[in-house]
Amino acid sequence: MPPVHLLGQSNPIDGKYMSDNHHSEAPAGQNDALLVHYWYILKKRKWVVFSFTAFLMLTVTIATSMATRYYSSTTVVEISPKAPTVYDVDEVTDFVTAQTGQELRNYYATQYKIIQSRTVLEQTIRNLQEEHGITDFDGLEKPVEFFSNHLILEPIVETHLVRVTFEYPDPEKAALFANELSKAYRDQNAGRAQESAEAALESLKVMVSEYELRKREADLAIHEFRSEHDLLGINERYNATLQALETVQGDWASANSQRIQMEAQVNELTIRAKSNSWRPLANFLSVEDTVLTSLLKRYEELKQEQSSMAGRYLAEHPESKRLQAQIADLEREIKAKNTDIVNGKATGLAALKQAETELQSRLEDLKTEVKALDQDLIELAALESNQEQAGVLFESLNNRFKEVDLSKGLRANNIRIVDSALPGDSPVRPKLPVNLAMSLVLGLLGGCGLAFLMEYLDGTVKTREDIEQVVGIPLLGVVPKIDPDDLKTLVREIDRSLYVHARPRSTVSECLRSIRTNVMFRTPQSDVRTVLITSAAPREGKSFTSCNLAAIIAMAGSRVLLIDADLRRPALHKRFDLENDIGLCNLFTGELTIEQVVQRTHIEGLDVLVAGPPPPNPGELLGSGQMTQLVKNLRTYDFILIDSPPVNVVADPLVLSSVVDGVMLVVEANRTSRNVVVQAESRLSEMKAKILGAVVNKLNIRSAGYGYYYYDTYGYYYTEAEQIRPSNQAS
Repeated sequence: MPPVHLLGQSNPIDGKYMSDNHHSEAPAGQNDALLVHYWYILKKRKWVVFSFTAFLMLTVTIATSMATRYYSSTTVVEISPKAPTVYDVDEVTDFVTAQTGQELRNYYATQYKIIQSRTVLEQTIRNLQEEHGITDFDGLEKPVEFFSNHLILEPIVETHLVRVTFEYPDPEKAALFANELSKAYRDQNAGRAQESAEAALESLKVMVSEYELRKREADLAIHEFRSEHDLLGINERYNATLQALETVQGDWASANSQRIQMEAQVNELTIRAKSNSWRPLANFLSVEDTVLTSLLKRYEELKQEQSSMAGRYLAEHPESKRLQAQIADLEREIKAKNTDIVNGKATGLAALKQAETELQSRLEDLKTEVKALDQDLIELAALESNQEQAGVLFESLNNRFKEVDLSKGLRANNIRIVDSALPGDSPVRPKLPVNLAMSLVLGLLGGCGLAFLMEYLDGTVKTREDIEQVVGIPLLGVVPKIDPDDLKTLVREIDRSLYVHARPRSTVSECLRSIRTNVMFRTPQSDVRTVLITSAAPREGKSFTSCNLAAIIAMAGSRVLLIDADLRRPALHKRFDLENDIGLCNLFTGELTIEQVVQRTHIEGLDVLVAGPPPPNPGELLGSGQMTQLVKNLRTYDFILIDSPPVNVVADPLVLSSVVDGVMLVVEANRTSRNVVVQAESRLSEMKAKILGAVVNKLNIRSAGYGYYYYDTYGYYYTEAEQIRPSNQAS
């Protein structure tokens, strides 16, 4: 039968964690498992989510039914972006600035703030009290704030219109308040224009005079500058100078190139001439000089004649001397010609340098002249720009001043009431369907958050991560919680205690087989044959786990000895329905032998060594060398399991941890605190005990989450199998 593991649980082999081969998933699979885990948390605490949501919806329903009904009335106001006919004092200075999209947005945002301003709201309240006898604001400490809290402004997109809405319990008053606010805003805007009209006209006169003076000063400055710098026909002069500059620059570049080539050639000829090798120099120069070419040809002919004559005459012969004299004369003539050509090249180089220098000087003069003309043109352009700007401003202000109609300006108003407010027929708030929908959404979100918070604050051991990451020890497996209805079907107490023997095909049996396999392969280098089973706290199912694990191992064909080392509160004899008259304590006193105290059970291959009569000093007995020797003498068994008291209660497990191959820690799910388990692990580690891992007991696999669904599948599978095969058949 293959071992059953947690879905995604690691098989500890060679001291490492090896994932199940069919669950080594990519990160996407892990994310899916995490989402399912969250779903099981919500499923586990569904009543928290439902209760919170129901409470919130009930509260909202009651609050909505008891709340005051509000009616709304809306006035539509047009706010034209056209500037007033008569400029304000500040607006005159910005007259020539074009209105951009951002400026329009700023303008309308300002108007909306003005509608809600304290001045407009106070005037509205004053008009309501004086003209309509409204007393609703009497006695209020902050009537403006009260009015503002019931006011809503809503601009209509892509129009110049804005909705001014007022909400109030009385629909007639809501319409009256909205209309009076719009009128107060309109009148305030008109009044502001009337107050600034005279000052604006006077400012326009001053501005026109000022810009007229500026225009005259700009015209005069241009005239004086042209006369002072003799700038008549400056553009033609500038173009001619530029053209001359380009011509001279081209000539200089050509002369510079020729000079560089000639200089390189002269340098090379000078070097050849200084080497006293007249013949190579002559050969080099003969390419450009025909005379030198003929001299070299004649020289070669004489040399050949001398070579042919050497066989017939001696060097002192008159013919030989005559020929030598001719060769010497011709050699002197070639050298002289070399010198003349080199000197001629040097003279040509000097002439090129002189021409280049003159062109360079002329080029610098033209550049200086162009820079001066550039400077004059820049200053002239600046003056002309000032002249043009001053002229434009003057003409604009002068034309605007001529167009101003004072009587129209005083009556101008860009605010117009398009639609007056009418009383509403039905309340706009509170709306029960909307509030219920919002309370449902908020209730579900809040309930889920509360469920996750409760799960986070729950400090008990629930998952594999609680054991492996928080406590820091491997998880050997889990033992599911047994269905109480299933236990009731077992008549005998011993069958309920040894559940795996009565239900060998159950989920519990398969889980314990998985734990057995993990223990066997925990440390293959050193054979694990003696295991101490303990817990962090009392009543965690330690004895049940010990009995049933021992039964599972024995049912697999191994010889197993189960020792009850809980000398203070022994329990194994009750689970196996055995006598506790003699047991482990008698071995310490030497009264009986091992064969006399070990008792066989109804499970083949499983023997039990009960605790025996309670001794006065159990801790000292277990810590004596006799216990170590006893374990060695019992090595004839394939496996020895020792059931001991809780670690955090007494020191007996700490003493026994030194005589076994490993320690198994039993933890009850959803009951034992992680801190308690950490404390137990710390105490065992201080004794250098070899902790094989932990077993999570009494786990409700149907509500534990996605990671435990595998167990539930096995339980269903073997429940079906029990209907076909006998239930007490061993594995």
